Amino acid sequence: MTRLITMTGGLLTLLAVAIATTASATPSSNKWACTRANVMKTVSPKAAKVGFDSHSRIRRVGRRHPYWNGWCGNWTTTYTGLPVDRSAFAQIKVSLYKAPRDASVALSEPDLGATRTLANGVRTRSRADNSTGWGASLVQNVFISSNGCCGPLADQGGAEAIRAQMRIHRRIEAGVLAVR
Repeated sequence: MTRLITMTGGLLTLLAVAIATTASATPSSNKWACTRANVMKTVSPKAAKVGFDSHSRIRRVGRRHPYWNGWCGNWTTTYTGLPVDRSAFAQIKVSLYKAPRDASVALSEPDLGATRTLANGVRTRSRADNSTGWGASLVQNVFISSNGCCGPLADQGGAEAIRAQMRIHRRIEAGVLAVR
């Protein structure tokens, strides 16, 4: 009986070691887990790289509304000044979620156009109204939202505002995809 208990204990110990070894050797399916939140500040591009004169300090901000499950944190900055319109701005918010399914719910918010899927798998939506535009992108479990306007360019129906915002989105998306 003692031998059976010892063998059973030994087998349980081996099983525990095997599970622990496998767990530590198995790559995380979520490379953007909340523990990686500090990396999010690094994915926003320099203003000149996206055609703007400057951007405000990137700062961590509170939870965005509406509240979706799996939220980890938000970062925001405002880009200002385009060569065609110095009063133009694009306010960008990057929201990190625990899993892609959590972030995909945020992309489904109303008041934006149809969802487009880009060749790299990024899903995006946008809407323009007069000189104002709104955009949203989803890359892995990172949700990017923006709004902005290009004052005197109102006759373009917000198209320039959307183009300017999407240049920023594309750089952020590339930054997210580059982090392994």
